[in-house]
Amino acid sequence: MSAAVFLIGFITYSICLVVATHLPQVHTLVRGPGVDKWLHLLAYACQTVLAMGVLYSINRLQPKLVVFLIVTLTTFGAVDEITQPMFHRQAEFFDWLADCAGIFFGVCAVYLFVRFRSKEDI
Repeated sequence: MSAAVFLIGFITYSICLVVATHLPQVHTLVRGPGVDKWLHLLAYACQTVLAMGVLYSINRLQPKLVVFLIVTLTTFGAVDEITQPMFHRQAEFFDWLADCAGIFFGVCAVYLFVRFRSKEDI
């Protein structure tokens, strides 16, 4: 896929993520203790995969840029949590930790993909 597709996907997904996390709480079918933490993890893993896809498609999957991306996305997650009370939502430290775990898993997933893909090219 091209960098533009990943970039548009990342921007669109990030906007949807912010909107979804700032809407007034609505009743959902997904309930139970800790379920929201898994949703945070999955949401940020997907966002990270899209962002890493941009770097991969422009051949910039370098440690320095990946660290910058991790710092940027963890900051994005923190700001997302901190601003939720302005919209009558509850900010939770453990939600942010789940976001960070999702970022970690997203980075690892892309690195595994790249590693296995490069072995196929040999």
